[in-house]
Amino acid sequence: TAERIVKKEKDISGKDGKNKFAYTIENYKYNSFGIKVSTDNEGILYWADGYDKNWHAYINGKEVPIYRANVNFKAISLPQGASTISFVYDPFLFKIGLFIFYGTFICVMVFTVLSSFIAAKRYGAR
Repeated sequence: TAERIVKKEKDISGKDGKNKFAYTIENYKYNSFGIKVSTDNEGILYWADGYDKNWHAYINGKEVPIYRANVNFKAISLPQGASTISFVYDPFLFKIGLFIFYGTFICVMVFTVLSSFIAAKRYGAR
């Protein structure tokens, strides 16, 4: 799997020093990413990446709901203080489809091999 370790830090606190917010992107993969944030107040983390019901968000290891933001993007509620956030894409139906596909493929291959052995035994003895 392709993985980018970003370690990008950014402090976007207000000019008056209030409402401090800082984040570090820890890792970024095609199906997951992790962020560390620190904020003085509760808030919303808006992530401009496509919303899909198969994304799951975790704050400090506890699953939290993902809200649809601006029609097609993701947002989660942030607690005050330091938090570790991870987003994970887990497409359940896709995994079921792969299981059915490969299960069927293996069954067909086993049937083909067994059929050829049976046919060789039957017709090779004549």
